[in-house]
Amino acid sequence: MNLRSVPVTGVWRDGSGTVEVRNLGLAALYAFGGRPSGVADVTFEFEGRRLTLLGFARIGDSEGVFVEQDWAWLPVVGRTVVDIGASLGDSPAYFALRGAGKVLAYEANPDALDLLKQNIALNSLRNVEPRPAVANLGDAANGAPEGDLVAKIDCEGCEYPLLEQTPDADLRRYSHLMFEYHYGPERLKTRLKASGYRVWYTRPRTPSGPNGRPAPDRPAMVAGLLWARRT
Repeated sequence: MNLRSVPVTGVWRDGSGTVEVRNLGLAALYAFGGRPSGVADVTFEFEGRRLTLLGFARIGDSEGVFVEQDWAWLPVVGRTVVDIGASLGDSPAYFALRGAGKVLAYEANPDALDLLKQNIALNSLRNVEPRPAVANLGDAANGAPEGDLVAKIDCEGCEYPLLEQTPDADLRRYSHLMFEYHYGPERLKTRLKASGYRVWYTRPRTPSGPNGRPAPDRPAMVAGLLWARRT
């Protein structure tokens, strides 16, 4: 079912009214206790904080970030988190509210970057710094304090050149890295193991819909999550 063209109507359990659901991610946040705060916006509580994210119905990943907590493996408390593919600010907000010392939030899409900046300001996330696209993980660490860094990388296929173009000395600054891979784990695993990381990953899966089929400019996606810890 395409909820954008055939939305469903939900009824709040407390009897306070109804809501039209056009996005499965929003539906997940509504079930999580969220409430709509605009046509494409949502407000909910996380880690004891009230959080509003503008534009969530269009490009956010509520279920993965806040409900399933896909990135919970990363040890972020007191650390600097490099977030590649920060989107409109969902994952940077997640890391900030879980105790990150600083979040360097990189986003290549100009529209998403604009929303990222708005959401940081709206929620007073003073330890999140929005930045445009970056070429490698060494450049991404510019301005980070000395000491261990951790990284989350979810950039729709840019993870392969991003990692392969990172000098080994720069890569070894990161104690933990976590990727969403989009075209299989092998290239990432090979590079990381060669640099002295232990690597785990989920079973590759082929997404349903257009992403699961090849296109003239790309192969079919084979996606999953990959974790790496420096030894």
